[in-house]
Amino acid sequence: MFVDWFDAGTGVSRVPSVWHEMNALLNALERPAHTGAPRLDVQTDEEKLTLVLTAPGVRAEDIDVQVTGRRLDVSVTREPRAPEGFRTVRQERRAWRVERTFELPFDVLADQATAKLDAGVFTLVLPRVPKAEPVKIAVTAAPQIPAEEV
Repeated sequence: MFVDWFDAGTGVSRVPSVWHEMNALLNALERPAHTGAPRLDVQTDEEKLTLVLTAPGVRAEDIDVQVTGRRLDVSVTREPRAPEGFRTVRQERRAWRVERTFELPFDVLADQATAKLDAGVFTLVLPRVPKAEPVKIAVTAAPQIPAEEV
């Protein structure tokens, strides 16, 4: 590939402009590609609803989950902090806050829910309220009163 390093009209080197373009490209590559907001997946089956949220850098105390009836509220905050005894010199991870509200497709047993944070992946499992199974109710006859006693 031929690269024209000189301006044909003036004979002046174009290297400085190429240098500036290359610097701009390298600076752009150093910037994060996205803000790091979490990825969220919700799946259901016959027994439960599972919510999986990928949120690197989030601590358990940064996650708030509430279930009210069929409403699920999830709030996640990430504020990058330097470990104790250190100070931040350069920070590429940005702080963010995500709040999501879901209308659940079925009733859940919120008191039996499990939530865990493992290696930046938050998993919430909400068990479904079991479907009511038909129950056979036995019918007993009332004792018959003989007609002559009435």
